[in-house]
Order: sequence, then C-alpha cells, then structure tokens
Amino acid sequence: MTPKGLVALLGAAVLFVTVAAPFADAQTPAKKDPENANRTLVWIPKTVNSTFWLAVWEGTKKAATELGYKEVLYKGTAAQSDIAGQVNLVNDMVSRKVSGIMIAATDAKALVDPVEKAVAAGVPVVTLDSGVDSQKPYAYIATDNIAAAKTAADVLGGLIGSKGTVGDIGITAGSQTGREREDGFVKQMKAKHPEVKILAVQYTGCDPAKSLNIATDMLTGNPGLVGFYGQDQERVLRRVARSVPPVPRRLPGCAHRPGSVPDGVPRRVRDGPGHPQAAGQGQAGRHPGEGRHPEEHQPA
Repeated sequence: MTPKGLVALLGAAVLFVTVAAPFADAQTPAKKDPENANRTLVWIPKTVNSTFWLAVWEGTKKAATELGYKEVLYKGTAAQSDIAGQVNLVNDMVSRKVSGIMIAATDAKALVDPVEKAVAAGVPVVTLDSGVDSQKPYAYIATDNIAAAKTAADVLGGLIGSKGTVGDIGITAGSQTGREREDGFVKQMKAKHPEVKILAVQYTGCDPAKSLNIATDMLTGNPGLVGFYGQDQERVLRRVARSVPPVPRRLPGCAHRPGSVPDGVPRRVRDGPGHPQAAGQGQAGRHPGEGRHPEEHQPA
C-alpha cells in the first residue's frame, strides 16, 4: 500500500479535539485498491488496557473495511511503561511483513530505531497521539499538545486567582505527548501566572492507582494545595476532588479548589484541554488527512 493510503485510513478512523490550534490541511482521500484485500495493517497503541485506544481501533477497522483491507491487528503491551515491549512489537510486525503500521509511541527516542527500520523495510508508518524524534514516519496525527497545555495553564490559573500551589501529574517522561503537555503548561504558568508554585511533576505511566496515590500524597503533604494539573487523569482527579472537603470543582485536565468552573470557560476546555477524543468513526472519513506531514511538524 502507499503511505498516503495509510494516513487516509487513519485519518478516517479518528478525529481529535484540538484547543487553540487547527490541524494541517486535509489530504485527498485514498481510493479503494483491489490489492487491499490481501493487506494487513496493525495498530500499536501505548497500552491495550485503554478504552480510548480500543475506540481508535474500532474506527480504524471501520475505515479499513470501507477501503477493502483484509484486517487491522490490535497489538500492544499491557502497561504503557513497557517501552521495550513496544519496540519488540514493531520489529515483530515488520518481520511478519504487515502492509502498514499505526503507532502511539510510548517513548519518542526509544522508538526511533524500530520505526526507521520499518520504513527502510518498505513498511509505511503513521504515528498517532505520540510521535517519535524522527522525520521518517509519513504523518503524525495528534492534538496540539503545547497549545492545549497553555490553555490548561490559563484556565487553572484563572480559577485559582493566579496564586497558590498546584500539583502536577504527568503521563510518561519519555513520550512526546507527556513532554509537550508538561513543557507547555509549565512555561505558560511561569510567563502568565508567576505567583503560582508548581510542585515537581510526578509521572504515572497512566496507571490510575499510581495516579490516585500520587495525588493523595500531594494533598497530604501540601495542605494549602489549591489545584491540580493532570495530563491524562480525569477520572483520578474526579475521585480526589470528591475525597477532600470542601469538594473542589474540576476540569478534566485540571482540578481546583475552592470555587467552581466559570460560565465563561469554553465547552471544549471543560471537556479536557490536551485530551484527544477518539470519535467520528464514520463522519471523520470525510476529513481523512487531519495529520501533520513530517515536514510540517518538528518533534519537541
């Protein structure tokens, strides 16, 4: 298959909510190729234990059926922290001679070598949500994480009056998504809300139990804590918010106390700045190329 066919397929499978920055120009939809009936694709998420990645897979399968592909495999590790496992999966899929790879990289540096080897072997690669530090993938489809993180900083800063101490709960230190959401948030807070103190970021690997423990420890160790910034822990922050009096109001992606979410906060922000949504499994097919080509996106 052509690289363009792969990015069209993935673009047809997922539609991401972006904050403050649009996607690159759409691409021309791929035409159905009779040879697709013999082609197998693979979707490699950060972890198989996530309903979000399953939703992406469902959308990909629907688009693949419309384009006549034989199948879309779903291969991943049980934990997002298993970087070596994801590296091995990419190498294994190349050995199995799949026709294309779609991947959300758990580590932007560790996945460079296997991804570049896949491309060199003639297997097109498209990165989704989290890319790699390489220009070899045909396309990178994702939220503008830095812009979204800046929005989260401004929203949280406004909710707490630009003063106080906030907790910072990260995803994984090595992922492109994690570092962009962290950098955007911290830099915006320092620039626009300099009186806000940000506790040292604690990375969780998207483990809900670990996230809850870290958030609880932050609250216990910092009685005056007025807010949280969580890169991907909406449900965890909700549980923390319910457990500490007075009940803090929350935004997915950030939580604060006391007070409430003001009416002026955009609905898109309420739904989670920086959190991409897997949606539009059919309708998104009309906007097939909503990703950045390598020459249009430089990894952070």
